[in-house]
Amino acid sequence: MTPATIHPRLRAGLTGFHLLGALFPVIFLPAAFLTALGGGFQPNREAYGDPPNFNAETAYVAIQNFWLSLNRDPRQQTVLVLGLAESPGGEILATSNGSVLAKELAGIGVRVRVHDPQGSEKARSFLGDQVSYAEDLWQGARGVDAILVANKEKAYREMDLGKLASYMKRKAVFDCAGALDGGAVAAAGLNYLQQAVPAWPAWLDPELDQFAEEMENKLAKLPPEEHPILLIPHLPMNSLAGRSRWFLQLNYRMFPRRFYLPDAILASGTLVEFADWVEHWRENGPARGPILGPKKLQEAINRTGATWTLHYSPSTDFRVKDWRLIPAPKPTQPANEQQED
Repeated sequence: MTPATIHPRLRAGLTGFHLLGALFPVIFLPAAFLTALGGGFQPNREAYGDPPNFNAETAYVAIQNFWLSLNRDPRQQTVLVLGLAESPGGEILATSNGSVLAKELAGIGVRVRVHDPQGSEKARSFLGDQVSYAEDLWQGARGVDAILVANKEKAYREMDLGKLASYMKRKAVFDCAGALDGGAVAAAGLNYLQQAVPAWPAWLDPELDQFAEEMENKLAKLPPEEHPILLIPHLPMNSLAGRSRWFLQLNYRMFPRRFYLPDAILASGTLVEFADWVEHWRENGPARGPILGPKKLQEAINRTGATWTLHYSPSTDFRVKDWRLIPAPKPTQPANEQQED
């Protein structure tokens, strides 16, 4: 058989193989979807397990992206990883989230220190010389750029946050275990970045469901086009996590009612843009409380025609107590429908 006869056959075979590969998802996905429908599939929170959900690999990517978004070279960062056991008082293991995080970060050149109340030296057998070992929490915290809390040890939950802030060079606290009170961390002058989140997707959050239903009932008799809502976030904003943008979920749930938010395009953009939005208000807003003072609030009411204001404190965990829907002040001039929302 000559090359001239082999080539067309080979090409035809490869073409058929690629075509089959392309058709497979087209055939398989509808079949899977129909099977799920036939089985009575309903999305539910229970299928995702109990919160908080902490995956070391996911946290590692989020932490690295945070530094890159601020134009910081991860190799120039010094971090202290707190907690090398999977749970408080547990065995220190190479497979624990804290140990995996420490190893992954050290692998990209981050200067890593580790601490565990049971003795961080127990991790030397699997972390080796990639990291340094702090027997004392405060010794380990001195001069670091970031703290990573990897489990809920009592020593970490109850540590003096003001003292911690005074020891650190930069003020980033990555709460990978849901161990800390974000408000208390922010009040101590630290930048709180929660990495532990409920296992279920945001749109299945039970308190979000509850609050959205309460809003729908409260506003049921008010025509959506005549009663838009002005969102008023409160400082300090304790999280840069995308999951803290609950206004996106509410905007979808309450459609066609219109929501307005200061600098909404930036707030709703990429995570880097969202971080820029948060930093802008941290720098230009009050230390605590609503980002808009009385004068700016009235200007926003005049521009948007909002008849309600929705005050909230951003957090990765939706809590009904953080949200308050109240009537807006009366406009002092007609709304300008052309303003950006």
